[in-house]
Amino acid sequence: MKYIACVLSMMAVTFFQPCFAQLEKGNFMVGGSLLLNQAKSDYSDPNVSTTNRHRFSINFNPKVAYFFTKRFSAGLSIPYYYNRNSSSSSTTLYIGPVVRYYFPFGKWAIFPELSYLWGKQTFRGAEVSTNNSFAAGVGSTYFINSHVGIEGLLFYRKNQDKQEDDFTFTNTSLNFNIGLQIYLNRRKG
Repeated sequence: MKYIACVLSMMAVTFFQPCFAQLEKGNFMVGGSLLLNQAKSDYSDPNVSTTNRHRFSINFNPKVAYFFTKRFSAGLSIPYYYNRNSSSSSTTLYIGPVVRYYFPFGKWAIFPELSYLWGKQTFRGAEVSTNNSFAAGVGSTYFINSHVGIEGLLFYRKNQDKQEDDFTFTNTSLNFNIGLQIYLNRRKG
């Protein structure tokens, strides 16, 4: 029984070992997430000659942030989306602020995140819309070491696409991203 208690105590100390140096004032965080998607859609449309379409998309979401106080970071998110289907392709580039506040425990940290992004969408090489996107979510980071964290982020996003003809399309979605962040500690001189 003493052996089991000793092993469990050592595991708890290892699992809950503090790893907070990366969340200190003056540090930077860089990283992001990447999503690749290949899909096939079947639908019936009398105006389209084919009833199935192949779609490929890449979503790349880099972020850079600065810790203004302990556990609070603010920075920029610069997502890039590329979509291609059987007959066309489009790209969207966003930029905007992102803020987080970390609640650390052991080698883990939970954080709420807010972002607001502005962007432009191009379709077949021509700009077709201006977009804005608001996102709010909660995530968790597991710190592999004092400089690297793997994170998951569950978030609600509301996109508004304003077309050139003043038509506005609104889309809401629930999303989950997995990413990698690198924490750059300030140098003490």
